[in-house]
Amino acid sequence: MRCPLCKGSTIDFYRDEREFARCTVCKAIMLLPRYFLTAEEEEKRYLLHNNNVEDLNYLHFISPITNAVQEDFPVTSTFGLWLWYRPGSFSLFKKTGVFH
Repeated sequence: MRCPLCKGSTIDFYRDEREFARCTVCKAIMLLPRYFLTAEEEEKRYLLHNNNVEDLNYLHFISPITNAVQEDFPVTSTFGLWLWYRPGSFSLFKKTGVFH
């Protein structure tokens, strides 16, 4: 298998109920394609997520992202931030202090 990131060769990395490979060039770790979810399974799993800005566990989970945005792009920055459309996207950044 070739690495999907850099096209380097891969070696076996880890095996449990699924198998993972590691790129010998960029060191990326990837799940072997035969274990990928189908489109239907992926959608079903996605629909289980509840990305609610009132959920403290969710806010904790995404804090590395929101903290990095706050550190790299101060409020005075003129750099534009593209937000994917998702209910609560703007209020999420507002609540976490990215937007004031």
